Amino acid sequence: MYSLGAFFVNYQVDYGKLKEYGFIIENNEYIFNKQLNDNLTMKIIINKDISLYIFDKDFNDECLNYELSYLKNMWVNYVNDIKEKCFILVKYNNKQALEIDNYIKEKYKIDAEFMFSKFPHFGVYKINNKWFSMIMDIDYRLIDKNKSGQVYVINLKNDNVENLINEKGFYKAYHMNKKYWISICLDDKVDINKIFSLIDKSFELVYFLNKKQFSS
Repeated sequence: MYSLGAFFVNYQVDYGKLKEYGFIIENNEYIFNKQLNDNLTMKIIINKDISLYIFDKDFNDECLNYELSYLKNMWVNYVNDIKEKCFILVKYNNKQALEIDNYIKEKYKIDAEFMFSKFPHFGVYKINNKWFSMIMDIDYRLIDKNKSGQVYVINLKNDNVENLINEKGFYKAYHMNKKYWISICLDDKVDINKIFSLIDKSFELVYFLNKKQFSS
């Protein structure tokens, strides 16, 4: 058995599409079978996990090394096709984070990059390969020792950090230079339009600094 969880980080299954694709339901599991060649049969099972099985008819047994290049080349295209046709990308489990993502995509034509496999909901936004925004879900205590639980935050560059951190919902940036970056909690305590304005400010600071460096 080979776990496919890493292929589906930030993706949510559309069960209706699974049936259209050719999955069958057995014992509350969605199962897809495919003959890869004369000897190899692939089975993908979706329940609470997503698992891959490949059986070798000649040996009457399951294949052991799914990472062998010749074998992976056969199954990975099917997995990617299933992800594209039967799954929905869910970047963040937070309303304001999704509004921000849409705002940046609409205004700046920039998509989030999910660069950290251990932190699948850490989305980075770049201009000319420089970060101007980052959305994260973190332990609240990392920015406020008096809080608990998980919280979504956005990190933004700003030239007025010392004043902003006196406002409700604003903190010195988690995991970035606290002199130049702020963290804003995405729990509806800070108006979304104010956050949009601060995103624009962060974009301008990073863009023009980068432009200045290239021209000097």
